[in-house]
Amino acid sequence: MGAAYFRRRGVQIVMAARIPLRANPRQLEPGDVFDWVRLNVPGDAAAVFLAGNGFRTVSLIAALEAELGRPVLSANQVLLWAALRAADVRATVTGYGQLLNHIA
Repeated sequence: MGAAYFRRRGVQIVMAARIPLRANPRQLEPGDVFDWVRLNVPGDAAAVFLAGNGFRTVSLIAALEAELGRPVLSANQVLLWAALRAADVRATVTGYGQLLNHIA
C-alpha cells in the first residue's frame, strides 16, 4: 500500500519489500534492520524510506546514510520534520539523518 501511495504521487519506486520478521516489530533489533537494508537496497535507489513506526530505526538513520551514500528516511523522522516546519521551528537536529539537518 505504501508503494502505491508514493507511485500515485509520481515517486519512482525501485524496490518495495518487507523486512522479514522473526518476531513482533518492536522486538526486531536495530542491527537486524541495518544489516537487511544494507544488503538489500538496490544500488540505483536514490533514497531509502523505512515505513512503519514500530521499528526502532531512528538510531540507524545516520549510519545507514553513511554506509549507503544516500538519504534514509523513516516515517517518524518525516513526521517530526513536518511538525517542526509547520510550527515554524528553525533548528538543526544532528545525528538523525540529512532530513533533520534541513529544517530552515
